[in-house]
Amino acid sequence: AIRRQRQMCIRDRPDNTPEGGYALMDSLIDSQGVPQAFIASSLPVLEGAIEALRTRTGTVPQHINIGTFDEHPMLGFLPNSVWSMQQDEDTWAEKAFELMQRAIDGEAVNETAKVDMKLVKRSRQ
Repeated sequence: AIRRQRQMCIRDRPDNTPEGGYALMDSLIDSQGVPQAFIASSLPVLEGAIEALRTRTGTVPQHINIGTFDEHPMLGFLPNSVWSMQQDEDTWAEKAFELMQRAIDGEAVNETAKVDMKLVKRSRQ
């Protein structure tokens, strides 16, 4: 979701790539201008969105609030306020393996596994 002055604009693409993120941000800038905030669904999409901002504006404007559903220490180098969701990949892998193993063993598996996430805030003044 990308938010601009109390308007919410949701854009999506079927690919989870830097190229997809670039295309999304490029299209948004064309139709609505540079956003005040946006949320990227992953680090590859965020990478492309940031590249589009840099290409179109010459920089990543510091006033833009950025959110993403992946965590990486390099996000701390952005001059922007950034909120990211730190995901517990080890627990995800363990739960996925357990469910797949049960299915391979012939058990009828019809359940959803939930894994906690942690919000990481990097607020800039």
